[in-house]
Amino acid sequence: ADFTNCFRALSREPFPLSERDCYTPPQSFDAVFEYMLSQCASVEVLQKLLRPALHPNALARLRAIAANDPEQLAGFGLDRAVLERESRRAARREELANMAPRDKRRADAEAWRDWLYKYRLRILREKQAVEKRARKSAAGG
Repeated sequence: ADFTNCFRALSREPFPLSERDCYTPPQSFDAVFEYMLSQCASVEVLQKLLRPALHPNALARLRAIAANDPEQLAGFGLDRAVLERESRRAARREELANMAPRDKRRADAEAWRDWLYKYRLRILREKQAVEKRARKSAAGG
């Protein structure tokens, strides 16, 4: 998701008045939630972003070299972190290759719905704490 746009959208988020206001059921319209979903990258865009930096055969050979002779790997100007990163990218690319756009949207929706609930709950708790401190100050305590 485009984080700058998402943070801008959060600035439009109203303060929840109760814990019940923090959760939006899947059937309900939630403008901030819908906007967050619109900011998520498509399967195609993610696949382009996860293009391999190393050919799969080269990656396999480098893994074998790393297992047998790590110093030789350093001679190529690489380390295990590079191989691990490329391995994670390859796994994510493969996962995306098998994912339908509908499934990605469903996963994004689930993740954003959960995140927004936690965010709203945290905002509610912070608001309640500020109000409690204000009442305490006003009472002279």
